[in-house]
Amino acid sequence: MNFNFENFFGTDILIPAASAAILLIIAFTFLFLYFKGLKENVHAFWVLMQAKIGLRLDKLPNLIETIRGNSKGQEPIIAEIIKLRNEAWKVTDPSPKKVQLELNLSSDLHGIWDTLAKNGDLQNNVNFLAIRKEIIDLGQEIDRMADEYNDKVLHYNKRVGWFLPFAFVFGYRKLPVFEFEA
Repeated sequence: MNFNFENFFGTDILIPAASAAILLIIAFTFLFLYFKGLKENVHAFWVLMQAKIGLRLDKLPNLIETIRGNSKGQEPIIAEIIKLRNEAWKVTDPSPKKVQLELNLSSDLHGIWDTLAKNGDLQNNVNFLAIRKEIIDLGQEIDRMADEYNDKVLHYNKRVGWFLPFAFVFGYRKLPVFEFEA
C-alpha cells in the first residue's frame, strides 16, 4: 500500500501550504539578516565613537602634567581629572553607566575650564591652550557622534518594537540611547 500525499491532503491544500511555508522561511530569513545588519551598524558606530572617547581620555594625562608644571594649588582639580579618567576608562560598552560617566566627565571638564580660566599662568601657556583646544574639539566631535549614534539606536529600537515577538525569539533587544553633552 503506497501512501500518496495528493490523496491524503489534496492538491488544493498542499501547494498553498508549501508556498506559505516557503514565504515564511524567506520572511524570517530576511528579518533575521535585517536585524543583524542594523545591530552591526549600531555596534560599528559605537566602536568609532569609543575610539574618540578613548582619544579624549588619552589627552587627560597631558592636561594633568601641564597643570602640574605650570600652576600651583590645583591638586583637587588634578585628583578629580584622574578619578574621572580612571572610572571612564573601565567601561567600554554602551551602557547607562558609560553614559553617566561620560556625562560626568564632560560636565567636570567644562567646570575645570572655567576654574582654570582664572589662572593667568595657564592662560598664557601654549601647551595648555593646545591641549584644551584638542579636548574641546574632541568633546564636540563626540557630541556630534553621540547624536548620530542615538539616531541609529532609535531606528534600531523602533524596528525591534515593530517586530517584538520575532526580535525576542532571536535575541534582539532594545539598546540604550547615549544622551549627553560633551
